[in-house]
Amino acid sequence: AATQITSVDVQVGRTGILTPVANFEPVQLSWATLKRVSLHNRDFIKQKDIHINDRIWLQRSGEVIPYIVSVITDRRTGEESMINSPETCPSCHEPVSNRDMHYYCTNSYCPDKIKQQIQHFVSKNCMDIQGIGESIVDILVDNKIIENIADIYKLTDHTVQMQLRRFPWFGDKKVAEITNGVEESKQKALRRLLNGLGISHVGKKMAQDLAKEMINDTLKMIDLVTNQELLRSIYWIGEKSVESISTFFQDKDNIKLLKQLEAYGVNMDPKKYTDHIRTDEVKGSFSITWSFDVSRKTITEYFQRNGYIFNESPTKTTDFILIGEKASSKKDKAQELGIQIYEWWDTIVKQFPFLKHMSTEVKKKPTTQSLF
Repeated sequence: AATQITSVDVQVGRTGILTPVANFEPVQLSWATLKRVSLHNRDFIKQKDIHINDRIWLQRSGEVIPYIVSVITDRRTGEESMINSPETCPSCHEPVSNRDMHYYCTNSYCPDKIKQQIQHFVSKNCMDIQGIGESIVDILVDNKIIENIADIYKLTDHTVQMQLRRFPWFGDKKVAEITNGVEESKQKALRRLLNGLGISHVGKKMAQDLAKEMINDTLKMIDLVTNQELLRSIYWIGEKSVESISTFFQDKDNIKLLKQLEAYGVNMDPKKYTDHIRTDEVKGSFSITWSFDVSRKTITEYFQRNGYIFNESPTKTTDFILIGEKASSKKDKAQELGIQIYEWWDTIVKQFPFLKHMSTEVKKKPTTQSLF
């Protein structure tokens, strides 16, 4: 679809990266009304030659992520203007640093950065703390009730809870929900904490691999994450990840944060509350592509509970791939690698009977929404 950029904002990420985001005239794509699209970084803007007031071709990749395909240059009127690089952070107004193609806010107390870190920490793939959504995080940070992810555990204190009840939305039921969620998160698997810390280059899969390595080699977390040679020996962990992990766990502020979390009783033992597969229980590895009537997340969780390891993309070590409607390039890659392919839901359920017990989560078509 074609539309026109009207302005550009700068969004602060949890690692401090400043991402330019274009606002454009609302356009319908794949059942959704889109209004914003990421411009990623300076190199992307330069490569696409994007200006404010430019008309653009927009596509929605995978029916989820909006992406600028190109600028419609023959529609330019001379009123277009350059997109300037940020000199200060839009949230804390501190000077920013430039590394490679990105600009960073280096202020550890930047409000927007803290909000993003907390939202990541409480999210479903991390500590999965119920009751703390984006609007709640805004209230907590803006009123200085919490200033980092460790402060989340202050919310179980009665004095803090009395303070919360002064705000709208914080009735007894809401406070109880948050308290229960925070308490339950203390007994989550270590891989969730590793993912929730927001370490650069460490996502859900790598956090799981790190925790698994600690279990297999009976290592404490600090013994692994500060030993670069040990990290390099773990399959799939590259040099950038090794450096990022080592840097994170040698930073004095991060060490202080971990000590706070430990003092609050957050689990840091890789052998306690483990919810991933032990090596001796693995039955195989799989990948999955395109859509089913049941959410891919639910399917993945059922396979993991039954002894299978999930690969985001098929590799030489992947045993089989599940394919739904509108197969993507992953099917071609699986065929090239000689990976077993299972297509269509009925066939997949016959091959893996444990899926019969799965509750159906029929996916709804998206309605009007903003992607950022």
